Amino acid sequence: MVSVQKQRQVLLDSELSSKYITASKLTSPLDPLLSRLAQFNSSSDLTQKIVDLFLLLDENESGSLSYEEIMMGLDNLEGCAITLSLEDLDAITESKALCNANGELDLQSFDRVIRNQLQLYVQRALSATIEKMEMREIRNGSFEEQMCLIFFVLKMLVANLDSHKGIMGGAVSGGNGGGGEGG
Repeated sequence: MVSVQKQRQVLLDSELSSKYITASKLTSPLDPLLSRLAQFNSSSDLTQKIVDLFLLLDENESGSLSYEEIMMGLDNLEGCAITLSLEDLDAITESKALCNANGELDLQSFDRVIRNQLQLYVQRALSATIEKMEMREIRNGSFEEQMCLIFFVLKMLVANLDSHKGIMGGAVSGGNGGGGEGG
């Protein structure tokens, strides 16, 4: 009787393992940086962290980042050196669609790239946690891990809402035909 239950459990574990073989293995070379950026307190705090990173990487102070500046700057980051390939950069810049005519990222585009990558990071973390839960790898003792992830996802949702509120607020105030006071 016990051996039949063990065999069923082995089959179930094998089934789950093959079903989710890739989710926990999907990572990005930017994950160490994204993990650090994820420690933001508000949307404006995240924006400031992105601006600070941009200024750190903009070695020639041109106001835009070349692929070379990004690759060298990330590789030299203190505490989390990141090595990116040209293929990685093409992927995160959507095949340079987010770059300017010179193939560089200005601050606004860099902010968009980082926020997109943070969202993908959250999705990977959430998928991996769900996978672990389904595979019963998270035991009762790891409740804190589950809660941390839930709060991180909520934090990202709130930050995204804040960003959209700012965009929508700008669109509304910009299109009101000058009904407000001086501007």
